[in-house]
Amino acid sequence: SGLVHELLFFYLTREMPTGEVTLFFVLQGVCTAAELAVKKKTTVMQRWQFSPAVSRLLTVGFVFVTGVWLFTPQLKRSGVMERYTDEALSFVAYVKQKLFILVGICIRKEY
Repeated sequence: SGLVHELLFFYLTREMPTGEVTLFFVLQGVCTAAELAVKKKTTVMQRWQFSPAVSRLLTVGFVFVTGVWLFTPQLKRSGVMERYTDEALSFVAYVKQKLFILVGICIRKEY
């Protein structure tokens, strides 16, 4: 999965992969394996069980923090975030212009 994401990032940024994206998936796998090992081998988890809501919040927080740490630097370095933001804003402006023209034509036909 990490290698496929490195390939996708290469297509997006046109820069050589740095391994940060693969490291994200390796880190997620290692942490998942460690969590399962701790749950199976110890009774600590039975005494310190979190509610499902807290457990999910911690999981999402961990994925978010590691994703920001390992995904976004590659996108910021290449400037792809700015380019895609500009492209999206240009598309919105184009659609608004065409929509106003269409609305203007429809209003004139009514009168």
